[in-house]
Amino acid sequence: MGRWRRSARWGLALAAILVALWTLRGLLPELSTVQLAAAWHKIPLGAMGLSLTATATSFVCPAGYEWFASQQVAPGRIPVSTALRVGAITHAISNTLGFHALTASVLRYHLYRPQTLGIADVGRLMAMVAACLAAGVMATMGLALAWLKTGVPGLAIAMGLLLLLAWGLSAATTHVRLSSAWPRINPARMVGLLMVGVLETAAALAALYILLPDNVATTLVQFVPIFIAATLLGIISHSPGGVGVFEAAILAMLPAHPAELLASLLCYRVIYNLLPFAASSVLALVALHEQRKDSVRRRIPPDGALLVEVQTR
Repeated sequence: MGRWRRSARWGLALAAILVALWTLRGLLPELSTVQLAAAWHKIPLGAMGLSLTATATSFVCPAGYEWFASQQVAPGRIPVSTALRVGAITHAISNTLGFHALTASVLRYHLYRPQTLGIADVGRLMAMVAACLAAGVMATMGLALAWLKTGVPGLAIAMGLLLLLAWGLSAATTHVRLSSAWPRINPARMVGLLMVGVLETAAALAALYILLPDNVATTLVQFVPIFIAATLLGIISHSPGGVGVFEAAILAMLPAHPAELLASLLCYRVIYNLLPFAASSVLALVALHEQRKDSVRRRIPPDGALLVEVQTR
């Protein structure tokens, strides 16, 4: 059954990529590489720098969630620096490779091996991080829609409802904890977690919005539902990093010059996916290499102990 599910997921991912490529072909008629290269060179270096800053901000938030979840799952066992590093690494790699549940769980299991975290602990930790990220996305969408519908009054009402929701969820965790391992979260911390989630989503979409061409007639708030919808389609498709599906969705929902918009999307891929993926892969390999060295050291006895053992024999 497990093998059949994996095959079905890979088949779905391949089908989604093929459909996305076919859609892109229809959305980008007669687009040449010369046009694309010219559009790429039009992207200001300052915009790339700001996009890189927004990307870094976006990746700091999941690292913070990782630290929070690690303190709930294994209090006192995971150093803060380790949790932050693992959170950033797993988020960057799983974001690019796709199949988040599989890639993130395998990475966490191996990177947390020195802290002896079991599969169940990793599962609980992932559930908490995923819940925080999902809550942030939903809160961002709700705030953006409220602003678009009624302006400042709607935003104020949405903020009030968000505070009530945080209080309600905090009260619910009191009862849930009686029958599960879900942590007790006070209202202030719950609001803080939601705000961090909003910051993560806002930074991720800002990293792309900064790169968009000037002829895109949409505000940052109007771009929120477009970005979130495209991201969700990419996740549902199971294609690695939502590649192809995300781009096709943005091109379909956002009218602009095709060459310039596609150049912005490719630049975003490099800044938000490829650079963090490359850096995180190196960090993960270094961490795993250090773990192997530590494991070898623990298996090899000190010279004195070895001499005593030889003399005893």
